[in-house]
Amino acid sequence: MRAFFIALILFSPIVGHAQTPEIDSLERILPAMSDDTSKVQVLNRLTWKLRDIDLNRALQYGKRSLDIVHALQYKAKHAEILSFLGIIYRNLGDYASAFEYYHRALRIAKKNQQGIQIGYSYNNIGEVFKFQKRYDEAVENMKNAIKVFVKLGNKSGEAYGYLRMGETFQEQKKYDEALKAFFKVKQIRESTKKKKSLDVALNRIGVVYNLQAKYEKALDYLNQALDMNIKDKNLRGISDMQNDIAEVYLNQKNYTKAIEYAQKGLKGATSIPAHPIMQHSTKILNEAYANQNDFIKAYRYQKQYIDITQSLLNEENARRIQALQTNYQIEKKQTELDLKSKENRLLKIEQKENELRKELVYLLVGGLILTLGLVVAVIIGIFQKQKANKLLHIKNEQLIESEQIERAQTAQMKATNDELKTAQQELQIALEKEQQSHIELENAHEELKATQSQMIQSEKMAALGQLIAGVAHEINTPLGAIRSSIESVASALKDTLQKLPDLLTVLTPQEQALFMSLLDTSMNQTNVITLKEKKQLRKALIEKLKIHEVPDARKAADILVNLRAEESYEDFLSLLKHAHSNLILHTSNKLSNILRGTSNIELAIRKAHKIVFALKNYAYRNPQEVKVQSDIKQGIETVLTLYHNHLKQGIHLERDYHENIPQIWCYPDELNQVWTNLIHNALQAMDFKGDLTVGIHNQNNRLEVIIADTGSGIPADIIDKIFDPFFTTKPAGEGSGLGLDIVRKIVQKHDGDIQVQSTAGVGTAFTVWLPLPATTT
Repeated sequence: MRAFFIALILFSPIVGHAQTPEIDSLERILPAMSDDTSKVQVLNRLTWKLRDIDLNRALQYGKRSLDIVHALQYKAKHAEILSFLGIIYRNLGDYASAFEYYHRALRIAKKNQQGIQIGYSYNNIGEVFKFQKRYDEAVENMKNAIKVFVKLGNKSGEAYGYLRMGETFQEQKKYDEALKAFFKVKQIRESTKKKKSLDVALNRIGVVYNLQAKYEKALDYLNQALDMNIKDKNLRGISDMQNDIAEVYLNQKNYTKAIEYAQKGLKGATSIPAHPIMQHSTKILNEAYANQNDFIKAYRYQKQYIDITQSLLNEENARRIQALQTNYQIEKKQTELDLKSKENRLLKIEQKENELRKELVYLLVGGLILTLGLVVAVIIGIFQKQKANKLLHIKNEQLIESEQIERAQTAQMKATNDELKTAQQELQIALEKEQQSHIELENAHEELKATQSQMIQSEKMAALGQLIAGVAHEINTPLGAIRSSIESVASALKDTLQKLPDLLTVLTPQEQALFMSLLDTSMNQTNVITLKEKKQLRKALIEKLKIHEVPDARKAADILVNLRAEESYEDFLSLLKHAHSNLILHTSNKLSNILRGTSNIELAIRKAHKIVFALKNYAYRNPQEVKVQSDIKQGIETVLTLYHNHLKQGIHLERDYHENIPQIWCYPDELNQVWTNLIHNALQAMDFKGDLTVGIHNQNNRLEVIIADTGSGIPADIIDKIFDPFFTTKPAGEGSGLGLDIVRKIVQKHDGDIQVQSTAGVGTAFTVWLPLPATTT
């Protein structure tokens, strides 16, 4: 039953492009499969279906299948998965690796006598030679492929061979021959029931018409091909067709349309990623913008085109392909020598057997002659001697001729061996050069990593420098409060120490308790009132005190309001009417000021300590550069503390934190740089006035951090570029353009992801996802 289910999935039709139901079904059943041969079939199907959707995932499934094939020695699927891996590397633009896998597939297919795989391997090898502009070798391999497919009666493979041959003629500008080949492909594919891959033939015909300046015909065929790919949701095909349509508009000098289609093609190819298609897109965009005199954009796309082209046609790839081809030729020649040697050995054995048979016949004839009698024996003996001499002469001539042939074969084998040694020496030299190039590449990679680390640290120091003014102001505020409070406390303490003994001598124990209650009432009132409110309270209290005949009601009311005892004044009437009421009120006011001053000093010290602690946590750098467990919420709160001077003036801060946010393994100092950059950008986008929202959520076994603002938003035409190195919208001297590029690199270093959503006039939200520990639910 399970085998039937797998077969049903493997041969079901494709539905859609991006993560189809078939792919979903295959990925769901894969973990539960125990039969390795069935698992290989599912992995091969996933590799093939993802070749135009997600190249990285396709590569993972393909290599996993290859490991199982090697372990099982599964001959039926060995050449197939090697060809699939070669196609993935081709789509990635790694032609050297593609060439290696195609040759391995060819050897395995020949060994296992798999005709279809032999044909596809020849065709794929020819395509790599086409990319290297080695057209004669390309055509030779494609012709070999067509011969194989014609012999097998495989129409699909035959069309595939003519398609690649037409592309090779097209690159050589042999347009008539190219069209002949492409129309042959169209004819073959239209003759099949499903007309599979007809869009590719239509596309290639349109491309050649464009090269012949027959633009109307070109657009007709190209749009037919594009519609078919859109219907099939084939992102790689759509991107390829859009580039070809853009090329037509470029030739017609309709640069706006050319840019529109090329940008669509680049966006689709980048998401796969398909480097050869990206190369085509950037080339068109460079030429279109240059013709519009927009040389800044033209230069940017020209740089991208050069970088991609160098990665596709670099010297190292060429050397690797040449080394692989040389190795293949050596193996082929060695096989021919082995066959020749085997044939020589068999020929010698056959000659010896013939000689033995002849000698046996001669002995039998001799025995019969002896039985005829002595007389006849004499005559026969003479005759036999003459015949034996003749045969001996012939035998000697044959022996001499055989020795001459053997000497010639020995000389030929020696010459072949010399050629083989020379080829091996050349291969060794090529391998040594490749090893040296690999070492140089590793050194360059290490230098790049060191430079990247320095850039990240420099960006962090730049961000820290932006905080200095705000932090200095934040620390200066509590220091000023401490200084002011100390001066007030010192002055009040000196006066109180002089008058307190006199006060205690004139108060009874009950009055002393009432005096302390007055101080407690003052300290328990923490709310601050304005001068206007004080004036109103004092005016109302004066009238009430006058009713109770309190002497000097105006002064008493002023001190009671200052002590915040205006509501409970009736409890202290005995002190207000006391003979020494002036001393009582004066001393209580001074003591209240002392207590309030010490409280203010304590509050200011706590605030300064919080700022210093936050700054210390922010500036701390892990000296071992290893991941540690850290609280993301604490890191974000540290950054918010450092920006408190900006937040308190015109920013409404809203925190949206889930409960029980777990710690994660990370580089805390680098993540603090991420939060600093995103929060600072948000404040600048709002011109330091608006709503700032910071959220931390536990979503689907990932930690989600959202930093949103109500600023002006990011224009739609640049939102795709904000993570590019050196891209900035700030005036010269105010931004390096490295901030968001480094933010993305730090997030990717943590195996995370970052995205941005923005609406003009509404605001912007950056979302960072970080992986949680495996045990987190």
